[in-house]
Amino acid sequence: MNDMWSSHFFWKFLLSSAGINCLVIILFSSFLMRYSEKLLIEESNNRLGSAIAFLGLDLNKKLETQDKEQLQRAVRSWSDKLDLRITVLAPNGEVIADSFFHDPTQFRDTENHKDRVEITQAAANGQGSSQRVSATVGSSLRYLAIRVGNKTNPKGFVRVAIPTERLNAALSEKRKNIIWGAVATGAIVLGVSIWFGGRTVRAVKSIDAAVQKIAFNGPPAKVYLPDRDEFGTLGDHLNRMSIELGKQIQRLQENQSRLATVLEGMGEGVITVDYTEHILFANSAAGMLLDFDPQEATQKPFLEAIRNHVLHEAVVQSIGGNTPKIQEIEVGENHDRILRASFTPMQGDPCPGIVIVLNDFTDLRRLEMMRQEFIANVSHELKTPLSAIKAYAETLQRGAIEDEVHRKRFVERIEEQAERLHQLILDMLQLARVESGKQAFDIHAIAVSETVKSCIDDFLEPTQSQTITLTYDPPNEDLFVQADAEALRHILNNLIDNAVKYTPENGSITVRWRREYEMVVIDVVDTGIGIAAKDQDRLFERFFRVDKARSQELGGTGLGLSIVKHLALNFGGQVGVSSELGKGATFTVKLPLAEQESRSKQILPASHPTS
Repeated sequence: MNDMWSSHFFWKFLLSSAGINCLVIILFSSFLMRYSEKLLIEESNNRLGSAIAFLGLDLNKKLETQDKEQLQRAVRSWSDKLDLRITVLAPNGEVIADSFFHDPTQFRDTENHKDRVEITQAAANGQGSSQRVSATVGSSLRYLAIRVGNKTNPKGFVRVAIPTERLNAALSEKRKNIIWGAVATGAIVLGVSIWFGGRTVRAVKSIDAAVQKIAFNGPPAKVYLPDRDEFGTLGDHLNRMSIELGKQIQRLQENQSRLATVLEGMGEGVITVDYTEHILFANSAAGMLLDFDPQEATQKPFLEAIRNHVLHEAVVQSIGGNTPKIQEIEVGENHDRILRASFTPMQGDPCPGIVIVLNDFTDLRRLEMMRQEFIANVSHELKTPLSAIKAYAETLQRGAIEDEVHRKRFVERIEEQAERLHQLILDMLQLARVESGKQAFDIHAIAVSETVKSCIDDFLEPTQSQTITLTYDPPNEDLFVQADAEALRHILNNLIDNAVKYTPENGSITVRWRREYEMVVIDVVDTGIGIAAKDQDRLFERFFRVDKARSQELGGTGLGLSIVKHLALNFGGQVGVSSELGKGATFTVKLPLAEQESRSKQILPASHPTS
């Protein structure tokens, strides 16, 4: 009920209907009043006309005698019966009888009525009427007069009169009844309007509540309208629409959820941009590739959210050109990442926007560069010994083979280069097997101290000849690593051999190991030439050498440290280096800690990314 009285529609409907009803009732009441007045006047005139016609016949013979007393008695008698004022006039307008008086002596001094309007009309036309205040009676009367006799020789005039107060009283009563009837009708119409308006408002409010529920909470929402009219039909249609809309929204949400899951699970970045260059959607991969928050970027201008002018220019061209395009773009602070972006316009004319798909080609480009460098390095490494072998062989063919003094030295050089070439091939094959994960390892607990001692014993003779001190510094406890015994020897041999090559005479090399949580850390510390900071990150790459001339002179292949790195990764460990030019270097290998009683097992290690 409160909703009804607070409804703007209800008040508009109520005021408009009440106004129209009031106007109709007023107009109809006015018409009834005028029509009642007309009927009363006609009724009065008919009464007066009937009475005067009858009186004219009755008084016709009496007028011939001019007996005033007889006329007075007759007039008084008829006046009492008809409840009318009756006046009889002589042809000259003299009053000879009047029901207002009791005897003729009372109206002898009454003025002549010849000039009265009704008498004048009766003398001319046979009948006349008027309404005025009577000088005799002193009140308003309605008169009707007829001529008795012919026009040329009238016998006199008979006039009847009725007080207008009677007409006014009757008319007032009629008006009162009409007014009360109008008020009652207006009240009934107003009640019906309130009832109908309230019913309409309740129906509209129910429909509005259902629509708002659909708008804010989503379908389905039901409206209950008991009446089986147009509003009831509308409510039924709304209920069916709500159910169907709910099903469609559920299907759309499921599709959107699946699409969002697919887009979020994609490794490629996806961005949709409308024709105004505002971002409509971006997945997490796009945010990571371009370093922005996809949630905050939604509905923002593209250049404001993603500050990359090259990418923005490509977006503008794609929206304007309406044709797909592919472009590689460098991103990142140092332009160290390469993205391949494809721009596909959406269907529509004009173009409503574009879809951008981003692929990170950084690793692919890096692998291509590594492949190119690997091919160049392998070619270079193979070229040097092969060129030397070819040169010595040609020299021998040209006659040096007959030279007993030089031929032995040339053959020794050929043998050295062949051995270098053989070792290079062996290292490349081993590195390929380790990287591919096809090399089988016998993983078990290995005593670090025994392996270190064995490796140091292998290098005692060359280090003594170079006056290099080679020692080891064991911890206070026996430590075991989970690894392959031969692979661990290979790791230590490569690190010690590398230290021996770059440590000058009277230098020292120390191997030490310790426990750090669940790992065993093995350090190979030397007092060699050291490594510059700029070269330390690339030290474990294939064929990378800090001093290429010295490395080739010492017979290094440039693959030893790369093999160390991949072997350590296969065992779940890692390698590192810390060094300073002129102050030696410390190579560190971390391998998983193992218990001595761990059982041996043979596994194929997982492959790892190449350097």
